[in-house]
Amino acid sequence: MPSAHVNGIDLYYERTGHGPPLLFLNGSGSTLATVAPLIDMVAGRLEVVAHDHPGLGRSSIPVGPYTLAQYASDALGLLGAVGWSMCRVVGVSFGGMVAQELAVTAPERVERLALVCTSPGGEGGASYPLDELVGLVPPRRAEISRQLLDPRFTEEWLSSHRGDRMLADAMAQRGADGIAPVANSEAIVSVVAGATLHVYEGGHAFFVQDRRAMPETIDFLAG
Repeated sequence: MPSAHVNGIDLYYERTGHGPPLLFLNGSGSTLATVAPLIDMVAGRLEVVAHDHPGLGRSSIPVGPYTLAQYASDALGLLGAVGWSMCRVVGVSFGGMVAQELAVTAPERVERLALVCTSPGGEGGASYPLDELVGLVPPRRAEISRQLLDPRFTEEWLSSHRGDRMLADAMAQRGADGIAPVANSEAIVSVVAGATLHVYEGGHAFFVQDRRAMPETIDFLAG
């Protein structure tokens, strides 16, 4: 179980696959254990390095508060630990925010960048504030969380869409997830030279709802 000592903390990471080097940045609350199937898909065509964010999984818990700049610095430190001077980067949800900070901080280290269901913050728009869900009673929290995952996820919709019901139930076991509106992605594309926006069927977890999403993302990253 490899661990890199970066910025005074220990980051647990895994390295798998073959092909161009890719740094995979997890979403909020995700660990390498929970995203293993996704990483396995990507590792079919790329060499993937992914880590548990500080305070999650098997990485150590830092003294808070912890900033995006620190998360990006940790990721850059990990690249140094594995000997990568440049790589492709994909960030999912919160990981996409870290990926943006990393790309702005060290653009010379990023060969290609894919941002998945994420937000730029500031005037470009923020993701849903998950801290607002903490104090809610469980039934209400579950109801809102399901709507955040995909606004179509009413009981009527889920009763006639078995796959979406399974997705909603699986995500409910992990707790709430945020939502990054398409407008936030449009804001990113408007200020990043050469960026292209791809919109897929589904909500915050569109990459498992739309069968085109991951293969096309992997094609871009491996190209």
